[in-house]
Amino acid sequence: MGRLHKVRNYPINTTPIDYGLGGATNILGHLFQQATAVQELLRIPEEHEVVPFEDAVTRTLALEGGGKLHKVNGDPGGLTKWGISQRAFPGLDIASLTEETAKLIYRNNYWNKVKADELPDVLASHVFDAAVNMGPNKAARLLQQSINLIATTRGGPGVTVDGGIGPQTISAVAAYKPEELTTIFRHLRASDYVRQAVEGGKGKFMFGWLNRA
Repeated sequence: MGRLHKVRNYPINTTPIDYGLGGATNILGHLFQQATAVQELLRIPEEHEVVPFEDAVTRTLALEGGGKLHKVNGDPGGLTKWGISQRAFPGLDIASLTEETAKLIYRNNYWNKVKADELPDVLASHVFDAAVNMGPNKAARLLQQSINLIATTRGGPGVTVDGGIGPQTISAVAAYKPEELTTIFRHLRASDYVRQAVEGGKGKFMFGWLNRA
């Protein structure tokens, strides 16, 4: 039907509250518009080319703050360097952690865990980065949920959402266009970040998380 409507554009540095928005869906839409505006100003390209581990981990290391040793109030990870936290690796000397060792940890504990080498180029770095920031199990579940969502519209194969990327998931990924699957994955990831921020009282981390989605 010819419904007349107006799409609202939100300037950078405003908040959903400034516009009287309510509900996670409206908030998410607002945040995506802000992220798009920032990307246009900085001329940041879509991250669709990143596929080799070295390129993907370089992007993730930058998002994690590089080799700066830090501890953020409210972050349960504790002391962190190269994105590697003391909580996740209690036996590791975080202060002395080298970039080479950090990359080895990322490959063995995250890249390999989500079978990134077997994912399409357009999808691999996003699933890998989600594994780093949210955990491999969560990243795998988001990927499986993305597959099932696209399956409902494309009539292709679905998968069991079990948090483990095995032959069934890899086979299902190959049945769909990587760009479409990546788009759904990124939206689901962003939506989960908003949910955590709203329900978990972690609002101060929300924009940093959404920059990764």
